[in-house]
Amino acid sequence: MQSRFVKADAEAMVARYGEAGVSRDLALRVYTTRLLGADPRLVLHGGGNTSVKTRTGDLMGREVEVLCVKGSGADMAAIEPAGLPAVRLAELRELRAREALSDEDMVRLQRANLIDPMAPNPSVETLLHAFLPHKFVDHTHSTAVLSLIDQPDGEVRAAEVYDSRMGIVPYIMPGFSLAKKAAEIYEQWKQTYPRDTLPWDNLALLYWNMGQHEKSLANASEALRLDPKDRYAYQNLSATYESLNRFDEAQAVVDQAVAAKMDSRSTRFARYALAFNRGDTAAMQRVIDETAGTLDEPILAVFKARGENSLGKIHSARQDFNRAVQLAQQHGLKEYAAIIRAIEAGYDAELGYPAEARLAIADALNISQDRDPRIVAAHSLALVGDTARAQKLVDGLSRELPSDTFLNKVSLPVVRAILELQGNQPAKAIALLEVTVPYELGAGPRGAIYWPIYIRGAAYLKARDGAKSLAEYRKILDHPGIDRTSTLLALARLGSARAYAIQGDTAQARTAYQDFLAKDLPVIWIPVADANLSLVKKTLHGWDPQDPILQLYPENWYFTAS
Repeated sequence: MQSRFVKADAEAMVARYGEAGVSRDLALRVYTTRLLGADPRLVLHGGGNTSVKTRTGDLMGREVEVLCVKGSGADMAAIEPAGLPAVRLAELRELRAREALSDEDMVRLQRANLIDPMAPNPSVETLLHAFLPHKFVDHTHSTAVLSLIDQPDGEVRAAEVYDSRMGIVPYIMPGFSLAKKAAEIYEQWKQTYPRDTLPWDNLALLYWNMGQHEKSLANASEALRLDPKDRYAYQNLSATYESLNRFDEAQAVVDQAVAAKMDSRSTRFARYALAFNRGDTAAMQRVIDETAGTLDEPILAVFKARGENSLGKIHSARQDFNRAVQLAQQHGLKEYAAIIRAIEAGYDAELGYPAEARLAIADALNISQDRDPRIVAAHSLALVGDTARAQKLVDGLSRELPSDTFLNKVSLPVVRAILELQGNQPAKAIALLEVTVPYELGAGPRGAIYWPIYIRGAAYLKARDGAKSLAEYRKILDHPGIDRTSTLLALARLGSARAYAIQGDTAQARTAYQDFLAKDLPVIWIPVADANLSLVKKTLHGWDPQDPILQLYPENWYFTAS
C-alpha cells in the first residue's frame, strides 16, 4: 500500500486551521485521519478511530497534556478538529492501575475529564489510545488485515505477512479490559518480536532514567545492533556511556553516527555534553548554532545556563535562562518555559540567592500550573524554606497522581526530606529517602540527578555522622557523567570537606576544601567553619570581615587581576 501523505497538503491544512487557533498536532491529526477515512478498504463499515497526544489549554487557561481522540460517531473521511475531543491524559493513564472498570464508570470518567464539557463522547476505545505510548495512534478496520486474522490460523498467517512486526491481542470487547490487554502485549513485544527496536529503545531510556545504566546499555546496544539506522539507539547509547563515565566510548558512538550519516539530532545532546566535559566552548557553540529555529533551541539554552551555573558564572547563567524562557514561549512551549524558570529558581536557592529564587518560582507558576512546573517549584520552595507552599504543592501532586512512580518514589520524597531538614529532623529525612534508593542514580529529565543522595548526605551531616555523609557524597563524585552540569558535584566536594572535619580529620578537610576551590568555584570565598579556617582566592576582595554566622554576601565582592 502506498502512502497518500503529501507534505504540501498537510502544511496547507496546518496553516488553514492555525488561523482558527488549532494546534499543529491536531491539524496534522485531522489531515491523516481524513486520509485513512477516505479509503473504504481501511475503514470497513466506517470503523476505526485515531488520536494524538498533545497539549492544550483548559477552561482555566492552564496548559495540560491531553489525548485528542475521535469522538463517537464522527466520520473519519470528513472529520473536523471538534470531532477529536481533548481528554486529560494523566487521569486516563492512572486508570491503568485499576483491576477492573465498568463500561458505565469508564464513560463517566472520560466525560469528566473532557477539556470541553460540551464536546462529543470520546471513542469507546479512548483508554486503548491512552495506554499506548505513541504520540499518534491509528486504529483501522482494514479489509486486508481482517481477511488474514479472521482465519483458524490467523495469528500464524499475520506473523508471516508482517515479519513479526506486530502485536496480537485476543478478542475482547472494546473498553477498559481491551486497553489493559493491549498495554500488556506491548510490554511483551520485546520478547515476542526481538527484531523490532522500539521496545529496546524505550527500555533503554527507562533504565537510564531509573539509574540502571548497565541495563540501559544492554538495551541500547541491542537496538543499534538490530538497526544501525535507529537514531534513538545512538542517543540512548551515547547518553548511557556518559552516565557510566565512559566518555571515550560515548564519543565513539557519536563518531559512528556521523559515519552512518545519521541526522544531526541523533547526537546533538551527546555532542554538547561531551564538549562541555572537555571544556571545548567552540564545539558547544556549534551545537547551539545548529538548533536555531528548532524546538531544541530552548533546550540547548538551558544546557548552556546550567553549565555556566556549575562553573560559577551566575550572571551569564541568568541571561541564558531568560533567553531559554523566551525561546520556549516563541515556540509555543508554555509548560517548558515554566519548567525552565522553576529550574532557575532551584539554582538560585542552591547558590544562596533566596530572593531571586522566590521571584523565579512565582514567574514559573504564573506561566503554567501543570504537573512538571509544580514539581520543580515544590523542590525550589523547599530549598528556600517556604515550607507551607512547598507542602501544599506536594500534597496536591500526591493526590492528583498517586500512580506516577517517579513522582512518588523520587521527586516528592526528596522535597519532603528537604522540608524535614529545614525543621532540623535529619533522621526523618533519611527515612523518607529510603524509597528513592533504587532510582537515585537516575539521569535525564526524569532522573533523580543526584538529589536523593545529596539530601541524604546533608542529613547525615546535620546528624554529625561524618562517615555516612562522606559515603553519600562519594557516590555523587564517583558518577560525574550522570550530569556534568550539576552544581551538586561541586557541593558534594564541599560536603565531603565538612564530613572530614566532623570526623576530626582537619588535613583531609583542608585538602577537600582546596580541591573544591580549585576545581569547581575558583573565585568564591569558602567558609570552613568546622576546620576553623577560611580559604580565599587571592584575587577576591570584599569578603572581610566575615559574618559571625558565616553568611555569604556576594554583592560586596570584587576581584583584581591575579
